[in-house]
Amino acid sequence: LSEDVNSCWNFDLTPESPLENLSGYADASVYDDSEEGEERTSPWQTVIMSGLPVNADNPLTFPLREGWNLTGNPYLTSIDWFDNQDIDYTLIQGNAAYKYNPSTDSYITLVSDGNGSGMVIPEGNNQYISPGQGYFLNSKSDGTYNLNPECRADVSTPFLKSSEVEDYIKFIVSDGKNTDETLVRINENASDYFDNLDAEKLLSSNIEKTQIFTTVLGGKRLVYNAMNSISGNINLSIISKSGRDLRLYAEGNLLSHKIDGIIIKDIKGNEQRRIGTNESIDIKMPELQSEIKLLVSFSEIKTNSEI
Repeated sequence: LSEDVNSCWNFDLTPESPLENLSGYADASVYDDSEEGEERTSPWQTVIMSGLPVNADNPLTFPLREGWNLTGNPYLTSIDWFDNQDIDYTLIQGNAAYKYNPSTDSYITLVSDGNGSGMVIPEGNNQYISPGQGYFLNSKSDGTYNLNPECRADVSTPFLKSSEVEDYIKFIVSDGKNTDETLVRINENASDYFDNLDAEKLLSSNIEKTQIFTTVLGGKRLVYNAMNSISGNINLSIISKSGRDLRLYAEGNLLSHKIDGIIIKDIKGNEQRRIGTNESIDIKMPELQSEIKLLVSFSEIKTNSEI
């Protein structure tokens, strides 16, 4: 799998295939709901790996091909990428390692100066590679990459990976100057009333500030609204005395509920519009009206049997 990505990836592994030390492996898990009648509660899957740790007393050598190579930290402790005494940068373009950060959907670049120090881009991250963490190297030519066990560091470094989250939708409103947001999360333990899973909205005292919130039975205004399911409607309110028209964004992850659209209805004007997740609509503020009340519902992807 650690071939030049500009050439191809090798997908010839089987569940019984041994994983080589220092080789990196990318797992592409596909969420497949094509089988009729199959129900999935989540698109996330767990892959269990078993085996023995490497002998930490011996140097390790990894074959490189010219271009990009995916490797990994085989030790049970972190690697200090700035340890120029025990990491061989001979073929590594720019003395740089790249580790992927799924929380920002971007790469953290570790650049060694070859003298025991270096730079981490972006700032706020560190030069350590956690146990089992995969990272990319750009090799100047075919050859080998050597790693001595002394490069290990006695530090705790989080493993960068994607993590399962509950389904949510975030509504963001902007008047061109100010922005505000409210979040709706799906939680099977939640109720339709205000409960200990909800958080109230504290409105700003600035009357010209555009603000957004949801309401639940009983009239509570919420900035964080935990709902039991997506089958019910969301009461969404926007307060604005800015005198400017607004733009409403909908961002979120509703994978496990197979949602393909959001239906937004103006309760007073009875106007209805449909948008997808991660899309926006423009809202014209009526004169002499400082609050707009919207009713939000979801449209689900239909199966072949429902069409």
